[in-house]
Amino acid sequence: MHELDDLTDAARFDLNLLPFLGAVLECASITRAGEQSGMSQPAASRAMAKLRKRFGDPFLVRTGRGYVLTPLALQLAPLVRTALQSTAALFELAHFEPSSSSHVFRMASTDYGMLAILGDLLPRIGLLAPHASLRIDPWSGETLARLERGDLDCALYADDELPDDFHYRTLFSDGYGLICRRGHPILAQAALPALELLRQAATHPHFAVRYPGKGAYVTDNVYERLDLPQPQLSVELPYFHAGSAAVEASDLLAVVPLRAARAWSTKRQIVVVPLELAALQFEYRLIWHARAHRDPAFMWLRAHFIHAEARARRA
Repeated sequence: MHELDDLTDAARFDLNLLPFLGAVLECASITRAGEQSGMSQPAASRAMAKLRKRFGDPFLVRTGRGYVLTPLALQLAPLVRTALQSTAALFELAHFEPSSSSHVFRMASTDYGMLAILGDLLPRIGLLAPHASLRIDPWSGETLARLERGDLDCALYADDELPDDFHYRTLFSDGYGLICRRGHPILAQAALPALELLRQAATHPHFAVRYPGKGAYVTDNVYERLDLPQPQLSVELPYFHAGSAAVEASDLLAVVPLRAARAWSTKRQIVVVPLELAALQFEYRLIWHARAHRDPAFMWLRAHFIHAEARARRA
């Protein structure tokens, strides 16, 4: 008889034997269990000897119908199946398999982030992780707090200062461009230096984008930032796509980040004039809190953001 401690001290059980034990209980054969477990016949025999010694039971007995499971083996079978399923689930948490995962990625983005990055990236994520989903919330004054709480995995953000417990990866640098409809009078002055072109453009009405600031929406007024004469801001909206339609159908001008401007210029009636001004250059980043830094699913998503931008730079 084994001592009680030998039978109850789970810490002494070699968990490497568990898959083999599960195979033995499933097929009632040491040879087939070894084959299923990728073990040689001698290795399977040694594993079976260890299990018999550990549990004080032969597990298999010979009958006229061949080998059958003992009563203890029959009792153990559902418990071992549950243990194997739990072990598999445990290690799946430490590994992300995109082709089968139904993970929900949660992120925040401004309208610009959607236009500049996600439009090209989403189809690739959908192809590689067909059962996963991406839930995108608008950037707000609560976004950093939500990242800290774990309500979001990541966010797209410009190069503003972040708290110490945040990580970021710069995806690209961008500047600004002047946007107008084809045939607009300002295009006659498009060859002027950027600052002089903006002084001339300030005499025309403008569309301007609004974005979430600290506690309130802020208008992206490039003229104010450059200490230039102020144009009439006839339309101020938090949606880049709405601005595209407004500029195409009127004499409104707009000064917006170049990636958004070039997305607009796919419309035949929109013209983009890049503004070569160092003061308007900025970095755009993927940001996340330290709590998500080692999460396998997010690490996979993060790698695809980075690879997508690397491909875009090579193109």
